[in-house]
Amino acid sequence: MADSKDRPGSKRLIWRWSMRGLLGLAAILLLGLVGAAMWLDSNSGHRFIINQVEALEPEDGLRIRIADIEGSIYGEGRVQGLRLLDPKGEFFSAGTVAVDWNPLAWIFNELNITDALILKGRLDRLPELIDSGEDSPLLPGFDIYVGAFRAENLALGEALAGSEQFADLSGTADIRAGRAMVRLDAATTRSGDKLLLALNAEPEREKLDIDAEIMAPAGGVIAGALGMDRDLALTLKGDGSWQKWNGELVALSNDETLTQVTIEAKAGEFAYDGKLTAAVLPEGAAQKLASPDLLIKGTASLADRLLALDLEARSAALSFTAKGGIDLARNSLDAMRLETRLIDPSALSPNMRAQDFELKALLNGKFSQLRYQYLLTAPQLAFGKTLLTNVRGEGEGQRDAGGWDIPVELSVGTVIGNGELLKQLLSGFSATALLRYEKDLLFAERARVATNVAKGTLDLELRPSTGDFAVNIDANAPGFAVQASALRTSLPRSTWVRQRRGSHWTARSMQGCVVSTSASCANWPAACRNCRPASPSARTDCCALPISTCRRRNCPSGGPEARPERRPSRSAARDGRTHMAALI
Repeated sequence: MADSKDRPGSKRLIWRWSMRGLLGLAAILLLGLVGAAMWLDSNSGHRFIINQVEALEPEDGLRIRIADIEGSIYGEGRVQGLRLLDPKGEFFSAGTVAVDWNPLAWIFNELNITDALILKGRLDRLPELIDSGEDSPLLPGFDIYVGAFRAENLALGEALAGSEQFADLSGTADIRAGRAMVRLDAATTRSGDKLLLALNAEPEREKLDIDAEIMAPAGGVIAGALGMDRDLALTLKGDGSWQKWNGELVALSNDETLTQVTIEAKAGEFAYDGKLTAAVLPEGAAQKLASPDLLIKGTASLADRLLALDLEARSAALSFTAKGGIDLARNSLDAMRLETRLIDPSALSPNMRAQDFELKALLNGKFSQLRYQYLLTAPQLAFGKTLLTNVRGEGEGQRDAGGWDIPVELSVGTVIGNGELLKQLLSGFSATALLRYEKDLLFAERARVATNVAKGTLDLELRPSTGDFAVNIDANAPGFAVQASALRTSLPRSTWVRQRRGSHWTARSMQGCVVSTSASCANWPAACRNCRPASPSARTDCCALPISTCRRRNCPSGGPEARPERRPSRSAARDGRTHMAALI
C-alpha cells in the first residue's frame, strides 16, 4: 500500500526533473547561439566570415576578395577593400562599401537595407562569367527594400567608355507582393550618358506611374554596351492609373525613329502596338527578314513572376506569332507556341521561292534545358531552277549546356528542274538525321537518306554565320539504269570535278568556283584563281582538294561562266546495280 501511494509523487518528481533538464539544455543552446553570434561580430569572427566568402568557388568563375570588415555585421558595417574577379581577372573594386541593414528581416524573406554607399569604386569592364548551365531566376524570390543607394564618383575603365571617366549613381527600391517602387538615376561626367527610371506600381492604391529616359551618345558607355556606333535616345512616358494607363515608347537615333510603340495598361495587362526598324535587330537574317520595318502588337501581363505573352509581328518578308508563358522565377518557358510564315523567301536568298512556307514550334522547360517540338511544311520550295514539292520536316529535341540536339525527319515529294534523270533519281526523297548545333556549327553524321530508287548516308557541316557548307553523300541505286548519254545543264558559279576511284566515279562540287568537268588539275588554278590545293602533292589529284580551301568568298566574282557536263557519279557493279558517291 505504501509503495502505491508513493508512485504518483515519484512520477511528478521525474517529470519535474525532465522538464528542468530540457529547459537547461535549451538555455545552453541559446547561450551558445548568442555567444556564436557575438563572436561572429568580433574581429576574429569577421576574419572567419571573410575566409568563408573567399573560399566560395561558384561554377560561373566569380571570386570575391575582402580586405577587412569594420563595424557591426548586424547593423552599420563597412566592407573594406572589396574586389570582384572573373576568370580573366579583376573587373570591379571598391575602397569602402558602407551598409546599414537589418539581417533579421531574412526571417520574413526580405532583404532590408536602409542605406548603402560605395566609395572609391572602379568598374574596369563588364564581367565575363562562365555559363554554368544553371538557370538563375530573372526576378528574385524575396522582397527587396533599399532606402537609399549611392555610388559617388564611380570610375569607369577604358573598356567600357573608350576613355576613363566617372559616373554618379543613386536610387531606391521597394519591391514586394502587390507593390513595385523603383527609382534609378545615373549619369556620366564626360560622355553625357544618362539613365533615369521612375516606377510606381501599387494596385491597391490604384497607382501606376512609369517614366524612363536613356541618353546614349555614340562612343559612350551605354552605346558601347549595346554595340551601337551612333547616338541613341529612348523615352517611355505616360499618364493614368492602375485601371487605365496610356503611354508611348520611342527610340531615336540621329533623328531617325528606330522604335515607336504605344502602350495601354488596364488592371495589370499591357497592350502594345507599334513598329521596329530592322536596324535595331541583330545583323544578318534577322535584319533581312524584318526589313524595312517590323510591325508588332500584342498583350503581356505579369502575376507571381509569370509573364503571359501574346505577340504578333509582321514584315514584308514574314509573319510571326508567339503565345505562352515565361516563368521569370525559374527561367523557363511554359507552353510557348511559335508560328512563322515566310511571305518573301528571297529576303533570305535571292534565288529562293516558296509557297506557304510555315514553321511551327512548341517550347517548354528551363532555358538551359529547353525542350521543343517543331513542324516545317512547304507545298513548293524552289532554289533557282530546282523545285521541291511537298516538303515536310519535323522532330523534337532538347537543348543542353553544349548546344542543341535537332532530330530531323525530312521528306520531299518530287525534285523538278534538273532534267528527267535527276527527277527520277531524287523523287520521293526522305532523310532521318540527328543534327547538332554547337558554336556556330551545324552538323550531322551518317544521316540516312533515301529516294524512290536509291538509299544511302549523308554527312553535313554548315556554318550559318558564313554560309560555308559541305555535304558528303554515299548512296546506292539498285536496279537504276544510267544511260550512256549524260545530262547537260547550265550551272553558273558551280564546280563539278570528277575523278575515277577504283570501279566508280566520284563527283565533287566546290560551291562558288567555276571550272568545267573536263578541267584537269593543271588548269584548276586558272579556272578558280584564289583557290589552291592544300599541299603540292594534292595538285595531281583534284578530288583530294578539300572544300575548306575553296570558299565562295575566295573565288573571283568575274570568273568564267562554264556550262559543265553534270553527271551523277556512278559505277556499274557486277550485280547490275548503280552506285553513287558525291561530295557537294
